[in-house]
Amino acid sequence: MSFLSRARKVDLITLAEELGLTVDPNAKISDLLRLITNDKNYDEDFTKDCLDVITNERKEDEQRRDEQRRDEHEKRKWEHELKKLE
Repeated sequence: MSFLSRARKVDLITLAEELGLTVDPNAKISDLLRLITNDKNYDEDFTKDCLDVITNERKEDEQRRDEQRRDEHEKRKWEHELKKLE
C-alpha cells in the first residue's frame, strides 16, 4: 500500500472514481487512501496497475501542454521578429 501514499491527490481522486467509488470533493489524502483500501473489492495489484496508468497519462498530458506552451511562445517570438523586419 505504500505506493498509494506516494501518489498525488489528483491521481488518487481519479483512481477512486475509476474504481466506482464516490469521492467527497473535500476529501483529504488520508480520506482517499482509506476509501480506496477499505473498498470490499480492493485488490492491491490491480489498484497499483490502475494508478500507474493514471499517473502516466497525467504526466503525458502535462508534457504535451508544456510542449504546446513552448511552441506557442516560440511562434509569438518569431512573429514579433518578422514584424520588426517589415
